[in-house]
Order: sequence, then structure tokens, then C-alpha cells
Amino acid sequence: MTSNEAPSKNATPWFYIRAAGFWIIGLMNTVLARPEDVGGVKFWIGCALLVIAALDTGWFVYKRFFRR
Repeated sequence: MTSNEAPSKNATPWFYIRAAGFWIIGLMNTVLARPEDVGGVKFWIGCALLVIAALDTGWFVYKRFFRR
């Protein structure tokens, strides 16, 4: 797939699995973290995963709907 093409039909299911994993693990390590885990390495990894999930989802939406 070149940079000018929309995501293929085969790439779309993989995106959903990957994005769901980033979102779920990120939320579990930040929002649903125990009070003693806040501020630790696990919390910051969760924050990084949420940032990656947001960027990945934004890039997918941009490629899918705005860049034809």
C-alpha cells in the first residue's frame, strides 16, 4: 500500500484489533488504575498507550474519510 491509497479491506480488521488493544490497555493502566499505581511506570506506559491510540485512530480516520 502506498501513502496515497486508502486502507485496504484486509488492513481494516487489523486496525480495529490494534486500536482496541491500545485503548483498553491504556485505559486499564490510567483511568482504572489503583491509587497506589498512579505515578508509577505502569501508569506512564498507560498514558503513552493512550497517546498512541489517539494518534493511530486519528490517522486512520484521516486516511479513511478525508484523504481520498
